[in-house]
Amino acid sequence: MRTKTYDFRSFISNGQLIRIDDVAQHNAAKLSALFAGVFASPGVAFAGTTQPDIRDAFDPVIHMLQDMALPVASIVLAWACLQAMIGHPAQAVDKAKWAVLGYLAMKYVPGLLKSLG
Repeated sequence: MRTKTYDFRSFISNGQLIRIDDVAQHNAAKLSALFAGVFASPGVAFAGTTQPDIRDAFDPVIHMLQDMALPVASIVLAWACLQAMIGHPAQAVDKAKWAVLGYLAMKYVPGLLKSLG
């Protein structure tokens, strides 16, 4: 007795199980979409789609830096408190001032630049 092996991906479409009789139609639809994308002009955008913007490419990095701003500012403020306790109040005030200004800049400057652009 011979066993016929089926590819599992041929039964799944976008995370949903498809029927066996729809597999041929589904594969034909994927193939026609592939050829439509190959022969379409690369400069033409489909209606209702937006082109990616280069300014949005750095959003994950900016969000990561904004999330790191509070812990880093807290560490610098703790360092400033230790400097004040050991007798260097001028350096402590300077560190605390720049920690607060750096935190505020990291939180508000990217939003300001995005609203200007």
